Amino acid sequence: MSNIILNLYPVVLFFLVFWKASFSGRKKVSPDYLNMDQTGQIRAFACISVILHHLTQSVTGYGIIYKGPVTLYNYAGILFTSVFFFSSGYGLIVSYETKPDYIKSFLRKRLPAVMIPFCMVNLIGILIRQFIYKTHGSMLSYISDFLGLTLINSNGWYIIEIIFLYIAFYILFRFLKNKDMALILLSLVAVMIILYGFFREHDSPDYKTHWFRGEWWINSTGVFIFGLVYGRFRKKIEGFLNRHYIIALVTVSILFAAAFAGTIYTVNHFGYYRSPGDPLARPYALITLIVQTVTCILSTTLILLINMRITLRSGVMRYIGKISAELFLVHGYFITMIFPKSGMSEPLYFGAVLISAVAAGAIISPLIKKLTGLVVQLLDRPVRTYRTLESELEDKLRKKRYKKYKRILLIIIILAGVYMIYIFAGRYIFAGLEYKRECEAIREASPGDEVKWGYFEQDREKFGKERLTWIVLKKEGDRVCLITKEGIAGGCYHRKHEDVSWEESDLRERLCSDDFTNMFSSYERDSIIRTDGDLITLLTSAEAEELFAEDKERELSITSVAKTDGTNINILSKTQQWDMKGYRSSWWWLRGEKGYKSKMAPIVTVDGAISYTDKEVNRPGGAIRPVIWVEIKNEF
Repeated sequence: MSNIILNLYPVVLFFLVFWKASFSGRKKVSPDYLNMDQTGQIRAFACISVILHHLTQSVTGYGIIYKGPVTLYNYAGILFTSVFFFSSGYGLIVSYETKPDYIKSFLRKRLPAVMIPFCMVNLIGILIRQFIYKTHGSMLSYISDFLGLTLINSNGWYIIEIIFLYIAFYILFRFLKNKDMALILLSLVAVMIILYGFFREHDSPDYKTHWFRGEWWINSTGVFIFGLVYGRFRKKIEGFLNRHYIIALVTVSILFAAAFAGTIYTVNHFGYYRSPGDPLARPYALITLIVQTVTCILSTTLILLINMRITLRSGVMRYIGKISAELFLVHGYFITMIFPKSGMSEPLYFGAVLISAVAAGAIISPLIKKLTGLVVQLLDRPVRTYRTLESELEDKLRKKRYKKYKRILLIIIILAGVYMIYIFAGRYIFAGLEYKRECEAIREASPGDEVKWGYFEQDREKFGKERLTWIVLKKEGDRVCLITKEGIAGGCYHRKHEDVSWEESDLRERLCSDDFTNMFSSYERDSIIRTDGDLITLLTSAEAEELFAEDKERELSITSVAKTDGTNINILSKTQQWDMKGYRSSWWWLRGEKGYKSKMAPIVTVDGAISYTDKEVNRPGGAIRPVIWVEIKNEF
């Protein structure tokens, strides 16, 4: 179930992107194609996708642990940073050709727009390190981190690289009369950056990233050149693509799929991470770089072809596009500092990071934009151009429309954030207090009473895991035996039809896996007494006979999740017709005697009777009813 929810995140993202989108019609380029509104929404999509990329890396171990199709996000980060590089290259050329005196005021307007968000988000990272992680440094190190001379925020690599490209653009286009030559030289500057980064070693394992260290500095930079060329010859390129649209769309889609498969292969088999003394290190890294660059250009072209026919009209993505710079920079803190290895379920972890990052971006973006505006005003003393009344009215109408979406999104973020904090606080921050209450309740309980201990997914209609209810079976001094009130999962005893002992069974292995052991907090886990080395086990047939007075007490209901996942339910009883409870009992597995091998496993039948011959070990649908022994001490 966890993996299913993870794979829903990209689905929801694509739904938001294409919400209210319109089709321009056959052989007709969208009138809004690649305007500021459309590129803003595309950047919003890319920004959220970058966050999903980093989250996926953290939960899959960079692709080692398969989590379904979402695992592909491990290899897709370059596709989304390519969007930013293309947007920058394309925007520079188009703005230069269409805006009067653009180049003259370029540096004093453009550099603050990227430097101020960069430095302010660096400041946030410094404060987190200083006051939460108690990581102190010298004044020089703080200045270095603030200015980005060393990157406390590894996502700031893009800003460093784009600043170099902006400065090169200004110098070349400001002082060269031949603009095509300026474009060629700017492309060569980008190539030189790629080559310089290629021959640099990777970062040391400290928390700071140094300039041009790591393949992420270079593997999507080539798309900046593609953006320059596309902007310079956009009319010819768009005319060609429009005339041969279907052929271009199909061809680019097939080539992209092949190139992306090639990227996955080269990263896994060649890659960048080889010993400096390995003679294949550079050739393999070069092959990987070339394949990734081609993949990035093809993915960007595919996005352009889609936008050529489809106009995006999502108010949510339009708003996120406006805070995308701050969101891109700040989200890494929530992955590496705020929620690192928090113990949350993976879907909750994804949601917590996404909601928190968007909320943080929404809060800091207006402040940063205000500060940027003030700095630009101070630098831009010359004559200001005033907008016409018509454009002012258009802006007012647009702002009014955007304000509605911003308000709705803000309400959703606040409500979701409050709920997320409630879940996080209740489960993790106050785990010690919760554990103390659990122990007090168990200490006062008698056999047959119900108590709470741990969390488990029992009802998918509710958000997050639910408190797990147990029945006290037996008390021996400070030791208490607990069994779940309901069957919380289901499956077979062993996957193969063969003689197998409990110790060798797949069911024992499953109970020892994280799927079950993660139901407990660290406090709870430390109090559990292991049975034959296992944290969680099942009752033996002898224990089931001893600890339940009669068969009827062994009849078992199951959770809605267990039922949905295929656990046996509503099967006719051998001795009874439909009972009057409104549900049928499920049969459930018992633990086989130690060392005894058989093709049949002991169970409790739907009537509560104990049987040794009814179910083969590979029979699916048996309910799983975990058992634990807990030691309750008098002092905490």
